[in-house]
Amino acid sequence: MKRRNFIKLAIAAPLILKLGCSKEEKQKLLLEDIPQSFDFLEAKGSYREIGIQIGRKTGGTLKLILDERKEWFNQLMQVAGSSRGEKYAKQLLDNTQNLFPQYVQEIQGLSVGAGIDFKIMWALTIKNELSSFGNLDSGCSTVFYHEGSNAWLFHNEDGDVSYMNRLLVVKAITPSGVNFYSLTYPGIIAGIGPGINSSGICQTTNFISCINPKEGIPRCILGRAVLESKAMAEAIETVTAQPRAYPWHHNILSMNNSTFASVETLPDGKIDVSYPANEIFVHTNHAIGRTTEEYFYQDKNYIETSSKPRLRSLQRLISEATFPATNPEKFLRFMSSHNGEPY
Repeated sequence: MKRRNFIKLAIAAPLILKLGCSKEEKQKLLLEDIPQSFDFLEAKGSYREIGIQIGRKTGGTLKLILDERKEWFNQLMQVAGSSRGEKYAKQLLDNTQNLFPQYVQEIQGLSVGAGIDFKIMWALTIKNELSSFGNLDSGCSTVFYHEGSNAWLFHNEDGDVSYMNRLLVVKAITPSGVNFYSLTYPGIIAGIGPGINSSGICQTTNFISCINPKEGIPRCILGRAVLESKAMAEAIETVTAQPRAYPWHHNILSMNNSTFASVETLPDGKIDVSYPANEIFVHTNHAIGRTTEEYFYQDKNYIETSSKPRLRSLQRLISEATFPATNPEKFLRFMSSHNGEPY
């Protein structure tokens, strides 16, 4: 994708990537409240050098966020500093070093560039694996629509309100030769937020809660690896072949042939890969795949209060609309609905 075309996408992105609010604040965020562009950085060199450049760009912002989320951050570091947490964090780091050493180097670079200890950066990388239960973010919602020559992937990137207006669009020129754009969170390696690479592979992700993580590869690392996949088959193999520490849902779209894959992965080894076509596909933050929907170790309260209400809301809005759709504005209205707030 040419840069000028991507910048157009980035300018429009706030209409699609709507940051949610924390439960306590119950603050409504309207489209007009969101700036019409994200900050931008082009990073290149070795993986460590890419990390350093991103760290320098986002280090100050990350420190502000951690200060604003002090209670949450202190709890995270208490878990990471416990004997059980230290052992678990080291095991996940060893797993990553064995299979994806380049991304450990990138996170080390983030640490150097931001001037923040690597242990903190690694704890942020595996924050969900460490937390396991409670303190969940609001979640995210995805809609894929394919009709004729139109193939659209819409996604709300809903996180804590402290991240609002503070995300970064990174263009990474990587040593592998597969370059990518990604919407990134300060202090966390690319691969969580929406991304698209030079091979035409686009990815968004949906959080799935877990109260029983395993000693596998952290979810953020697998999301990062997708950004350097040369084809959809490679992307799917990447996220399904390795033992996983935490569940996740990957929306993978090939821009070359408009093929879309929904990939749910669980730490118990179960996976569900489906290819919705010529239909509207909706996903929020619980497992819905044929082989994964009965996953026992999800946070049931979170599903009932946040994920399912958002799923039902989107499904109802879609059922009441007329199709086919030739303009993305229809879906943008669905994605910006405040029905069932604060989620």
